[in-house]
Amino acid sequence: YIEFLEKAAEFDSLDTLVTPLLATTYVGIGEYDNAEKLADKIRDLNTEGVDYYLVKTMVSRYRDADYNKAISICDDSLEILKNLDNSSVVLPAYGYILELQKGINYVMLEDYEKAYESVTQCYAYQSETGSLGIQVRDLYAMLALKTGDKTTFEALETEIKESGEYGVPFTEDVAQFRAGKKTLKEIVMDGGYDLL
Repeated sequence: YIEFLEKAAEFDSLDTLVTPLLATTYVGIGEYDNAEKLADKIRDLNTEGVDYYLVKTMVSRYRDADYNKAISICDDSLEILKNLDNSSVVLPAYGYILELQKGINYVMLEDYEKAYESVTQCYAYQSETGSLGIQVRDLYAMLALKTGDKTTFEALETEIKESGEYGVPFTEDVAQFRAGKKTLKEIVMDGGYDLL
């Protein structure tokens, strides 16, 4: 897989598509220096895009365990998006991933209230754009439980039940968390909540 991405990244016409994916893949396999080199290239390709900030945030969390820095990087990017002329469209479309990253980093800091705020915003953005992902829904549900918001958790459960055969049940992460078998930190650090 990574060999394919590295080969595809050699074509200038694919730079904006492949380079961010390759950079986040490098983070996932622990090649942080390669990821950071690509982050600089990503910034040069699109200074207003979120991909540069996403890679820098992930490196700060995985390599450096600097969760506050990662949150600050997300805030900087969200501020850029908020100041764009078309922010009402761009913020929900691209800001969701930054809010998710903030939420994950707040989980790592064990600040579950702020994590819930960020993931709630992520959930709202994805709902607004019609692109709600299961990982976001499940993290939202787990943080609702963690912060004592049983009403929201039960509403999500009801929504799944009422969807019948079209409803996508909670993942095993939610069951494991609810049963006390996994912590939120363990769940978010497995990498399954990074990329949507």
